[in-house]
Amino acid sequence: MVKIAAVLALAMLCAAPAAAVPTLAAHTNAVVFNAKSMRVTARQPGYCWTSSIASQRSDAYRCMAGNAIHDPCFELNAQSVACPLDAAANSGVVIALEKPLAPAASNANAWQMRLSSGATCGIGTGTTMPGYPFYCTQNLVCSAPPPGPPPSAVFVHCATVTNGKPGKAGSFLVTTLYQ
Repeated sequence: MVKIAAVLALAMLCAAPAAAVPTLAAHTNAVVFNAKSMRVTARQPGYCWTSSIASQRSDAYRCMAGNAIHDPCFELNAQSVACPLDAAANSGVVIALEKPLAPAASNANAWQMRLSSGATCGIGTGTTMPGYPFYCTQNLVCSAPPPGPPPSAVFVHCATVTNGKPGKAGSFLVTTLYQ
């Protein structure tokens, strides 16, 4: 009887979607993005007109270079900001400021995350789906992780997008939070 129960439990575990099954080894790595160590892929003139919508760090801004809005961008010095395009690769654009920076907001929140499924998610800075402010690769939208320092493992609720609406949902481990 014990063997049958163990086999049934194992079969149920294997049948569940991999992303929805928390493991004992689950862990979330929080990364405080360091703009000074970012690999620069381009340099452009531009300006920042307000605090970042994506990140509430005191050094985070919403900036414009050419016709592109970059958010978040992090202050390097009084003359430039670093705008990560790929946080995992630690690369992005440096904007040479044409106007001085204004004071920014001040509290930490995640502005990008990577899920155990391999999906990369960025916070929406415009209109978002109610309850799902993060837009991800793999056709997913996700809830926001809790604010502040993360516990040892963070899980977010994500849904696939079908016809512009959230569909099938599940819980995903956040492997990396970028703050």
